[in-house]
Amino acid sequence: MKQFVILGYIFIALLFLIYSYGFVDKNLVLSTHPIYQTIHAPLQYFVFEKRGWAGMMYVVFLLSLWGFYGVTLHLVHHQRLTFFEIKKIIVIVSAIFLFSFPAFSYDIFNYILTSKVVYTYTENPWLVRPIEIPNEPNLAFTRAANKTALYGPTWIALTVIPHLVSMNHVWVAIIAFKGFVAAFFFFFLYIVWRVTKSVWNVTAFALNPLVLITVLNEGHNDMVMMTFAVLALLIPRFKFALWCLSVLVKGATILLVFSRSFAQAYWFMFVIFMISPFREEMYPWYFVWCLSFLVLLPYTSHRLLYMFSFSLCFGLLLRNLPYIVTRQYEGYNQIIRTAVTWLPLVMLMSLILWRRYIVTKKKR
Repeated sequence: MKQFVILGYIFIALLFLIYSYGFVDKNLVLSTHPIYQTIHAPLQYFVFEKRGWAGMMYVVFLLSLWGFYGVTLHLVHHQRLTFFEIKKIIVIVSAIFLFSFPAFSYDIFNYILTSKVVYTYTENPWLVRPIEIPNEPNLAFTRAANKTALYGPTWIALTVIPHLVSMNHVWVAIIAFKGFVAAFFFFFLYIVWRVTKSVWNVTAFALNPLVLITVLNEGHNDMVMMTFAVLALLIPRFKFALWCLSVLVKGATILLVFSRSFAQAYWFMFVIFMISPFREEMYPWYFVWCLSFLVLLPYTSHRLLYMFSFSLCFGLLLRNLPYIVTRQYEGYNQIIRTAVTWLPLVMLMSLILWRRYIVTKKKR
């Protein structure tokens, strides 16, 4: 069973790696090498022209990742997987997702272009929009280039590191920015281990499909924000400074100044998560805010909270499906995305209520 899980994870991750490169924007040329062009052309045709099949493939990936995730947590809980074996799975799967293309979000290109505005063109990113930079090649495939910087000074300052590593090469920049976020991801796993001393809790975060896709595949900076936020609760002496660093990434952790425990912090972030559609949309990666505090709580005393959170993670990942199939965000797709987000949670609650009804009925 252990070998099946390890090999299965690697196989699914490698398939996802290949699948992800079908989502490369048609205006973005990652490589002119003949081998890349030969492989990429049919992948792009499959994703852009055979959308129904591409959607079905995405569902297969989700079901596979959640299946292996559940089996792995079960094996860890019963101590059938050693810490070394779990670390091996985490490192290999993380590395594969790191080199995948950010398939379902273009935020990383905003990170790259904003850093160029600051460190290449030496402009103020909160005053100068990327679209105002003449002859900038990244504008051809960057979304929201008509906006000033969407992120705070903490993030802008830190992006000097991946910016310098990228050497103005777009594919290297993608990997550099994702690798930078992955460094915070692994540091956060170390924090989870130091706090909980639980392999299960480390696994619950590291291999959660929502984390694999939104943090390691898409490279969202929420992982950076949450690492500072968790440290703020763990190091009271520097709480205010660390909280400020977190808030100045993108502002979502503002309410954590009132938090005194991980459980409180979870619900503070859940409130922010729930009101996020008033600003724009309930993006899947926003739930990393809640997961970051959830995995610091023991599973045995917070079982229902874990079940609630995992079912919502599954629903949030399903939000990508309507876009894959239709390439549209507006119209009926907004209703569909909302429906699939909450469907797994409704099903879970229905199952719990049904089981309680059966138990009560038997007692009578």
